[in-house]
Amino acid sequence: MCRETALPVNVMLLDGAPPARTLGDLGVARISHGPGPYRTAMRQFRELAETALSGG
Repeated sequence: MCRETALPVNVMLLDGAPPARTLGDLGVARISHGPGPYRTAMRQFRELAETALSGG
């Protein structure tokens, strides 16, 4: 796909996707991790807050 278009190709990195290096070698211009890192951080923040509020 990257060879067939003059436009930049963007990819969202999901489970089962090739490694970022491979995508770069294929010509992918941008790799997005989507909301995954944010969701992970917010889950950890919530767990820490619940522990702190429960006196743990």
